[in-house]
Amino acid sequence: MDEDAYRSQFRALHERRCVFQRALFTRLIGCGRARWFHLADRVGVSCTSAEAQARCQRWMELLSEKSRFALHRTGGEPLKHYDLLRMEIGGILGLQRVVLGREPERGETPDVHRLIDQAMDTFGALDRVPFGPVVQSISAYRVRRRRKR
Repeated sequence: MDEDAYRSQFRALHERRCVFQRALFTRLIGCGRARWFHLADRVGVSCTSAEAQARCQRWMELLSEKSRFALHRTGGEPLKHYDLLRMEIGGILGLQRVVLGREPERGETPDVHRLIDQAMDTFGALDRVPFGPVVQSISAYRVRRRRKR
């Protein structure tokens, strides 16, 4: 398969990119609307719902806005991969604390879609979620470093 055909096929499969794809790759969080696909040597995650993707995008925008200080990124510079992972995973763990009132149990994988839906039901809108505990979770979350080989 030539590179142009490969890219075209990847874009077709990846039409609605999952906003939390980075975090889903870690397997620490999950999503009921995620559709995993494999094409040659690459893996991707697509969202099966345009409405769910829009909600996740809004949640990600709010996380980015509210967590800049906690991630020590007060300027306009883009976040690094490490900080994006902290924001995504810590943000979902914090949302679970706010919505369910507890941390995930050992072996439990929080479902992004379900948590965002519950937050919408509880607070009426994502911007009404109390961000104090969410930002605390982002600050406290540490990405596991790679082991030296």
